[in-house]
Amino acid sequence: MSASIEKSDDLERNASYWKSVSLYSRRVMLPDSTTDLPFCCPVSCPAISASRAFSLIDMAWAIRDIQDGYSQSQAASQRRVDAAVVAKACAELLRLGNASLRAQGELRGVRLTEPRAALSAMDIDMASAWQSKFESWVKHLSNTSIPLINENVWEAWEDAKWGIYIEVSPKLRADIWLGFLVSLKFPTTKMVLKREPMSVQEESDLDACILLSIGQNGPLNSAASPRGVDVKHRGDRPACYLHIANEDEIVTDHTGPAFETSGLKALMLAIRITSVAVHGRKE
Repeated sequence: MSASIEKSDDLERNASYWKSVSLYSRRVMLPDSTTDLPFCCPVSCPAISASRAFSLIDMAWAIRDIQDGYSQSQAASQRRVDAAVVAKACAELLRLGNASLRAQGELRGVRLTEPRAALSAMDIDMASAWQSKFESWVKHLSNTSIPLINENVWEAWEDAKWGIYIEVSPKLRADIWLGFLVSLKFPTTKMVLKREPMSVQEESDLDACILLSIGQNGPLNSAASPRGVDVKHRGDRPACYLHIANEDEIVTDHTGPAFETSGLKALMLAIRITSVAVHGRKE
């Protein structure tokens, strides 16, 4: 009985609501169907692209995600990079990883098939690219078009690698890859050249190499010369090698791991594989 009373009350309440709406709602006046109305042509919908424009750093993030265990498609999706471009970058990454193992004499009829394995083979830690000393450069690369890296630049960069060190040698054409970094606005004030005692001629050749690299983009775009730090001779490292440090950091012969170049290696690899994926391999 009580349920019937409640239902009746609900019906009366709803009827009251609709009555109020009918009484107080404003009448909408529509023109007569014979009245001329202005018409306009519809505007075409904008073209829908498969992906947005992406930056080098977007690709670096995607490769970092892959190193962290995400699939290529997952990395491409969450970084909003074209999956086909990520696939091309990973193909180049695998090619470089296999080449690295062959150079080390560790590849005997086996081929790397996973990008993560290639990164491990080249001792690359993508997370190191986000160290604070690279922050300004990463920001710059995020807002520039995908750079093109030629084969001679990449080969000179690869020749400079000496274990954990990056050798700066005129004989190995360090001016080529140094000039490339300068062209991409890498802050040379963060570069530190640690060098052993040299002959007058060796110092002259090195200075000429550095001047050539920082001035090859024209006098208006020349960069500051890197800092120099004298170190003692050791047979297990190059006579002159590169460290990266913030401008206010003190670097001596005894400072090492905090200023190593793993972040630069990661970013140079990202530049290489992205360049190949977007521009193809260029001589």
